[in-house]
Amino acid sequence: MTIRHALTLLTVLAATAPASFAAQQCSVRSATALTPLIELYTSEGCSSCPPADRWLRRLRADGLAPQRVTALAFHVDYWDYIGWHDRFASPDFGARQRAAVRRAGGHTVYTPQVMLNGSALSDWRSARLPTQAEAAGASLALSGRPAADGGWDILLEGRSEGPDAPRLTLALVQHGLASSIEAGENRGVRLEHDFVVRAMIERSAESTTFTLRHHFRPAGELDFAAAAVVALAHDDNGKLLQSLTLPWCP
Repeated sequence: MTIRHALTLLTVLAATAPASFAAQQCSVRSATALTPLIELYTSEGCSSCPPADRWLRRLRADGLAPQRVTALAFHVDYWDYIGWHDRFASPDFGARQRAAVRRAGGHTVYTPQVMLNGSALSDWRSARLPTQAEAAGASLALSGRPAADGGWDILLEGRSEGPDAPRLTLALVQHGLASSIEAGENRGVRLEHDFVVRAMIERSAESTTFTLRHHFRPAGELDFAAAAVVALAHDDNGKLLQSLTLPWCP
């Protein structure tokens, strides 16, 4: 199966109830069906990662994300020792990857590693993805507005369908990033990235009905005009309850 076929299956995955985006308004509300989550663990220092980066970028180019699927690219730092420092990498993302692998019953972390709703998607190039839309375990609403310091004020509101308060994540992602690699395994290659996680917070909700406010500060080359905020709700066992993406809207 080609990448195009896999992307077509992703369209089917969430086609029954896509998230509704309010035109010209900085707000979005989740669908009744679960919006699937793809996590890519990658590194600019890894020679086998560029094909996976290109595969993830196709989700956006084909219009599947954020309308049909939520995507996050976590750059890990454990390849930096080879000679190229990935400026998008964080040790926190490597820790997240290890925790995700443990929850899925695995023992090995590697790059590129793709996870779909918390489970390893080893043959991501030709994966047969599920075609039945699963009911969401939570409803989410995201709204945002530009802040006076040039940052972004975000409000997440929602409700879990289960008896327990969920674990919440807000991730700031940026598209259209590029690096000309000067050392390491990808020396001489220009790499392009979308869905790069630039900042992230995690909180435990206090009840099944919750509100979370957060201010994302401007920093370095961060361009909010090419950014989005992703909200995730998980249960205590790491099961995805719902995901939602809010694109930048000035």
